Amino acid sequence: MEKDNSSEVISDSTSDPSLQSTQGILYYARGERWIQEVLQSAQSVKVAMPEIKTAILSDTQLPKELFDIQIKAPSEVGVKQLKMWSLRQTPFQKTLYLDTDTYVADSLWEIFEMLDQFDLALAVTPYWKIDLHKNGGNIEEKGVPVCFPKLNTGVIAYQKNQQTNRLFANWAKLHKEWGEGQDQAPFRNTLYNSDIRFGVLPPAYNYRLPYPDGIWGCVKIFHGRHQNLPNLCKNINRSQDWRITSPIKYKDTSIFYEKRNWRQLLKRGMKKFQSVFQGNEI
Repeated sequence: MEKDNSSEVISDSTSDPSLQSTQGILYYARGERWIQEVLQSAQSVKVAMPEIKTAILSDTQLPKELFDIQIKAPSEVGVKQLKMWSLRQTPFQKTLYLDTDTYVADSLWEIFEMLDQFDLALAVTPYWKIDLHKNGGNIEEKGVPVCFPKLNTGVIAYQKNQQTNRLFANWAKLHKEWGEGQDQAPFRNTLYNSDIRFGVLPPAYNYRLPYPDGIWGCVKIFHGRHQNLPNLCKNINRSQDWRITSPIKYKDTSIFYEKRNWRQLLKRGMKKFQSVFQGNEI
């Protein structure tokens, strides 16, 4: 049976009961690289949502102006297991967990409202590979139908209750059984075999920068690494029209998105046709 370390949680920053808010944002971070990332992410949160409370589980003392509640993380827990452990230590009744490589570009209060109807809410992973095999006429992966999506665990909104606590505990157990690698595959199986009520967030609430993608409107949560993440996110949100982003373009040019509509496509196609036609005439 997995050891419950909840009694070992120590609040480093404050014991003020008023900070035990009904809703807030949670992080965990260990190691210099992730500490630097979480500082940038938390700063974006405080700009977009000055009133929101933030909590972090870490082995490092961090600025109190960015983290209202700081909880000491146990050193004996592995990095991926620490994530699952941290989710169960949230001081909030409604929590939005964020990976360190996230950037919040706009207010997110509506996510907490969604938790009035659901125990859990996540966005679909934009890309995943399924090893297909047939089993009694059904195509599945490790007992789960392939049509059941893999959800990205870098942004998780959830209520603090028995259902989510059991889900995270079972996730941690299956993750250990499968090995200390990627955590989304065991989460998918755990979620499928649970009775938890969950909702799905749109891509704008977990926009994965490592993959080519398209978006309408404002992206609220960016998720990915870049040498100048704030500037990249600002530029992507410069337009609210349909645009396509590509990691290849992030490195070499500031023009990393393209607006696409039928008029532009037709105009571009006509120019190309004209160019080819004139070339053939010569």
